[in-house]
Amino acid sequence: MIPDLIARNQITKRLRIWCAGCSIGAEPYSIAILLHENFSYLLKGWDVRVIGTDLNRDFLSRAREGKFVDWSFRSCTEEFKITHFVSDGKSWKIKDHLKSMVSFQHHNLLRDPIPSVLHELGALDLIVCRNVMIYFERAVNERLVNQFEDALNSGGWLVLGHSEQIQVQSNLKLHHFPKVTVFQKEEALPALPNFSLPRIDPSVVADFSPPTSLLQPKFNAENHAVKREIQTIKELADRGQFEAALSICDRLLLVEKKNALLYFYKAIISDQQVGGPGVEQNLKQAVLLDQDFVFAHYYLGQFYRKRSDSYRASRSFQTVLRLLSRLDGDRQFDEADGISVTELKRLVLSQLEAA
Repeated sequence: MIPDLIARNQITKRLRIWCAGCSIGAEPYSIAILLHENFSYLLKGWDVRVIGTDLNRDFLSRAREGKFVDWSFRSCTEEFKITHFVSDGKSWKIKDHLKSMVSFQHHNLLRDPIPSVLHELGALDLIVCRNVMIYFERAVNERLVNQFEDALNSGGWLVLGHSEQIQVQSNLKLHHFPKVTVFQKEEALPALPNFSLPRIDPSVVADFSPPTSLLQPKFNAENHAVKREIQTIKELADRGQFEAALSICDRLLLVEKKNALLYFYKAIISDQQVGGPGVEQNLKQAVLLDQDFVFAHYYLGQFYRKRSDSYRASRSFQTVLRLLSRLDGDRQFDEADGISVTELKRLVLSQLEAA
């Protein structure tokens, strides 16, 4: 699977892997080790991210620590353990260069949106969800598989546990591997409509010029057309169509120069691309236009954290907590797929610990 994805993504040099139901982090860290040990020379200069999610916040706290006891290595060689982990006397901690490849976040498979580029759970290349769906009813599993398919790039892979035999009616092709159930997303080609082109008088075409209102549509912050376009931007980004989403952002910003949400989405989408330009600049512009824009501050903190700038990351996260203290805990943020104030506070506190 990994060689196939590397071959497919040679142009974008981008690799996104999601471990759903990651528990204390053994699976995502194992994937990071696999990538580093076997493919580091092929992934040099790539933007590689492994995201682990779980419903259990205690498990996530342990996962972020990256510590494991000897029992966790019962199936591993001693060489493997000392190569990728450092002993602190009581446990073994994963080495920093591997830990930096992995991030963790709270996610409820039954409730939270899939796909979601805002939570880096869209335009994915590989989804691993082993031995999780055995606890769900058939109808729930069928819905989840459809959502996983939507979150995958064309050619992306879905790995389930061997006991999770699921019938799918979609563009997922079953592949046979030992001890796991594996699907690959195929690109469905739309059927061509059966029609004939009408005859057009060339003189009519030559004399036609579109009205200015069509060439330069007028938008403003209160215009419903802007809101629809912003929703389209998000939907395109969730499906991994970043260039199309950015094109709409740029077009709207020509006339909506003070729309903080557009700068925010432009930053988030650019961050999904290797060397995406202007992420920090666009987030700062969003904050400049709206100093109370909670998620612009939050993602600015994320931007600095990923670049090991702990000081500026902490400042941004502290700003988020200050803004959240003014809001009701049950309030939900539509621009962030409905996450609540209380949930965001927990997430920020965990990020502050990591920073």
